[in-house]
Amino acid sequence: MSRKGERPGAGDSISMVLEIASLIVGPVAISFIKLARKSPALALAVAVTVVSAIAAFALTLDGLDRKRAQEAEAKRLESATYSRQLENLQSAEQSLTQLLNFVESQKSSLKLTQDALESMKAELASTSAEQTRLRRLAETDRKAIEGFLSVQQEQARKDVWTERMYGFGFGILASIVASALLKLANYLMGRLASRRSI
Repeated sequence: MSRKGERPGAGDSISMVLEIASLIVGPVAISFIKLARKSPALALAVAVTVVSAIAAFALTLDGLDRKRAQEAEAKRLESATYSRQLENLQSAEQSLTQLLNFVESQKSSLKLTQDALESMKAELASTSAEQTRLRRLAETDRKAIEGFLSVQQEQARKDVWTERMYGFGFGILASIVASALLKLANYLMGRLASRRSI
């Protein structure tokens, strides 16, 4: 007989049937022998029926044992399948965690790149504004310088004519002074010569 708390296996069921049969066989065998002496055909029919019933009972018990064994194996496999699925899920979770970490690092990298790009854009805008301001200042300075040079050229043109007028006037004055000095020199020389001749 099977031990307490354990399910009977195929061998246990057959041994149980044999134990029950051994308890029943003694009195039944005596009754069967009496029946066989009175009616052998009936005894044969009863024997075939009893043996068939015992065989059917044994086969049923064996089938039940096999079914229980298959169910136990299915549960074991199902448990193994659950374990495998759990391992697969844990592996998938780990992969997803790694993927999330990678995505986060890429987001951080992208944010840094975007910040650097924004900084460069701001610097470029600042540089562009500075260039525009310097261009305007240079344009203003160029216009002021051109205006100054234009005034200076106009003044130089006016000064040329003024200088020419002064030069012409001083030339005439110098000629008059030179003529006067020559006349004075001639006069003095004539006087001197006339004094000498005296």
